[in-house]
Amino acid sequence: MRRIAVVGDRLERGGEILPYAGPTFTIGDGDYQVALIGGAAYCEACKSTGTVAKAGGPGRIDFMGETAADRDIVLCGCASPPHIIATLAGES
Repeated sequence: MRRIAVVGDRLERGGEILPYAGPTFTIGDGDYQVALIGGAAYCEACKSTGTVAKAGGPGRIDFMGETAADRDIVLCGCASPPHIIATLAGES
């Protein structure tokens, strides 16, 4: 099992998952907006905005799109895509 990623979770080389418009689904004690596959994230390493993409693992919760998980990647300008480090939603 992998933690669910949320808006504000960091990338391994700096940067974070960005919020999105429209209806939201929140999770965890902090009432965080769930990150979605296809969503946006800012990468500090290459100073660009990329797209959240799946990187293996178990099936995903499907609610307004597939949820992103810990260790998924961001397709930005980096030669090797950075991983998401999901910590904000706790053990969700």
